[in-house]
Amino acid sequence: MRYLYLLAFPMALAAHPLSAQEAPHQTEAPLELNAGGFVGVNVGRSFFEADQIDTKDQEPNTLGFYGSYALPLFQQFSLQVDGDLEFYQFDTKDGDNTLRDGLGAVHFAYKDPQQGLFGVFAGGGATVDGGDDTSNKTFQFIGLEGQYYLQDITLFSQAGFLDGDDDQNETIDNGLFARGGASYYFTPNTKLTGSLSYVSGDRYNRPRPGDARNGEVNIFSWGAEFKQSFTALPVGLSASYNGHDFRIKGDESDEPVIHEFRFGAFFQFGTTTLQENDRTAAGSDLPELKRWISLSTNEVD
Repeated sequence: MRYLYLLAFPMALAAHPLSAQEAPHQTEAPLELNAGGFVGVNVGRSFFEADQIDTKDQEPNTLGFYGSYALPLFQQFSLQVDGDLEFYQFDTKDGDNTLRDGLGAVHFAYKDPQQGLFGVFAGGGATVDGGDDTSNKTFQFIGLEGQYYLQDITLFSQAGFLDGDDDQNETIDNGLFARGGASYYFTPNTKLTGSLSYVSGDRYNRPRPGDARNGEVNIFSWGAEFKQSFTALPVGLSASYNGHDFRIKGDESDEPVIHEFRFGAFFQFGTTTLQENDRTAAGSDLPELKRWISLSTNEVD
């Protein structure tokens, strides 16, 4: 029997504005929803602590593209679409390799810019191993999400179901996940976010009777992201860190810890500040769903 823990924590910090052109901090909440979103790109590197992984290179380079767009519906409802694509370059035990993973998602929520939101999200994706066709996987997910606004703090939580498609090889099948965290706005254009998440599922969805590899995968993840937008320009910069700790029942040797760093830039449209975008437009994101599937399928040996 699995236990699913939803972890959330508030963050309240103070800092100086990063730009002399930054607008003064305003705590007055916007009154109506907007159409808007953002597109971005990032580069980074991953670090694997343990050696139970299917890669000679324990520091693969990454390149990612992402975007979100939201439309208001019936005044108090919002429809948001997300897209995310990432490339990983590393040397495996079988040779040089490029891993690609991506997803698409839809969020539908009741959203009050002064209070918060409550809604549903769903989507799917794939992970493609350029050096091993048998490691190509698809996955689907569905869940509930909520946000609560406390002046310059946003508390958020998500929980749902994650299912990877594969007959015998590694994946996350019949998985349950939860995520909680908080964002703090030093100014309307300066934001720090922290989150914790957890997923538990079967590593093989059709194991043979008596198969010693019939295990359960549990992944505990944590992350932080800093975003800075600029008043004079519709662009911004971002820096993020995510960590993942694998616990696999039935195969305790496969328990790596992964650290991932990303640096990037984004273009925002439809709104003028980060805080306005998050509370009136494309303010929802997702747990590390595609990364969980990708790591379980390809990099964890």
